[in-house]
Amino acid sequence: MDFQEFEEKLWETTNGMGRLRVVLEARDEEIHRERDRNAFQVVRRKDQRTILTLFGDVTYRRTYHRKKNTWEYRYLLDDQIGFGKKKRIDPLLEALVLERATELSSQKAGRAILPQNQKLTVSPEVVKRLVHNLRKDEKKEGKISEKRQKPAKKKLPYLFIEAA
Repeated sequence: MDFQEFEEKLWETTNGMGRLRVVLEARDEEIHRERDRNAFQVVRRKDQRTILTLFGDVTYRRTYHRKKNTWEYRYLLDDQIGFGKKKRIDPLLEALVLERATELSSQKAGRAILPQNQKLTVSPEVVKRLVHNLRKDEKKEGKISEKRQKPAKKKLPYLFIEAA
C-alpha cells in the first residue's frame, strides 16, 4: 500500500478528523521496533517534517537512521510512504491541483483545492512546477504522441562555408 491509497482510506475512515499525524508517528514507532538492528542505527531520535495534504498542513515526527555498512542516512518512514527528500505535497493533493489546473489559471487552481478550507492553498509557482513535472513524466513514459514532440534535427554530411 502506497501513501496515496493509505491516505484515501484514512480520509474515508476518519473523514478528515486530523488523525494523520498520530497514524504516521505510530507507523514510525513500528518501523523503529521492527527495523534490522544490524543494518540500521538511530542517529537522531526525532525530526519534524510538514507536508501538505487534504487534511491541511500535517507536521509529524520521524526517526533518522544510518545504514551501518554504507553510512547512508535516511528516514525509513519517508521511504516506506514514498516521500522524497524535497517532496512537500502528497500525491492525492497533486492530482487535485492538476485537475483544477486544466480548468482554471494557476493562481485560481491553487486557491480552489478545497473551497471549504481557506487555509489550504498552493502558490501559482507550485502549480506551474507540478504541470511541468507531469509533462516531463509523460515524455519519459512515452505517453506524448509523436506529433506533439519536437522533430529530430537533421544531420548534414558536409557544411560548406564561402569566404569572400
